[in-house]
Amino acid sequence: MRTMKRLRIGFLLPRYSHRSKSFMPVVVQALAESGAIVDVIHPMDRMVNLAEIRVEHDLYVLRHTSGLSLSLAGALHELGAAIVNPYP
Repeated sequence: MRTMKRLRIGFLLPRYSHRSKSFMPVVVQALAESGAIVDVIHPMDRMVNLAEIRVEHDLYVLRHTSGLSLSLAGALHELGAAIVNPYP
């Protein structure tokens, strides 16, 4: 019997405060509880060399279509990544 590979999802998200009304933290938690490997990627947290970007997830979710998240999504798109709210 073949074992199914767990889905790896990368969320390109800003940081949310505890008072935020965004549903995204709940979505991330629900997917993780359902067995997906979920990584939240905060592009503002670190310097990113776009030449070194690699597709590391089966699916990326682009929450905002502006700023550094959009630049990162563009680099991932060029590498063939599957992106919800696709770039461009």
